[in-house]
Amino acid sequence: MIETSTTNPKELQQLADRVVGGLEPPGWYYTLHHNVYENCISPSRNLGYILDKKDWLVERPRLRLCTWRNQLGNLKVAWEPTIDHSWLRPGFSPEFSDALLTDCFHGRNELMWIKQPRLFSVKDERVGHAATLLCLALLRGYEQLVERLRVHFELEQAGALIMKTDQKGFASSIEAVKEPQVS
Repeated sequence: MIETSTTNPKELQQLADRVVGGLEPPGWYYTLHHNVYENCISPSRNLGYILDKKDWLVERPRLRLCTWRNQLGNLKVAWEPTIDHSWLRPGFSPEFSDALLTDCFHGRNELMWIKQPRLFSVKDERVGHAATLLCLALLRGYEQLVERLRVHFELEQAGALIMKTDQKGFASSIEAVKEPQVS
């Protein structure tokens, strides 16, 4: 097993590239690699919408962070305003402007979108190690997102992302769970 002290998603991705070396990994590996870049190294512009304080009506708004798998099998992480744990219609929030809530209903609340994160059986050990590093990078990107949101908001987590492993200890999938895992 590879040991690393870094938790930086970009460094984990670079380490995965070195581990794979000259191998030709399976197609799902490239999707996973791209997911790390899109979600952790070049984060969503949508984060800027929610962090723009001009749309806040209170000093520290309440925010709910949700995770789920959509019908196509992609993982999504999105925010929603919370009052009694239900979606609000624009204009009914005492904490966010109508403009921000309208944007929220047009998909700008999506903070991470991980394309079909399920991995397949790993035949080559180096690919297994590299895929595990990429999954760790995705999880760390998610953790950094949560940390950043906690600085600005009273955050309620309505789910979390976790990594599942196979019998060899390699990552087998990233999954959305309804309740955050306490460790």
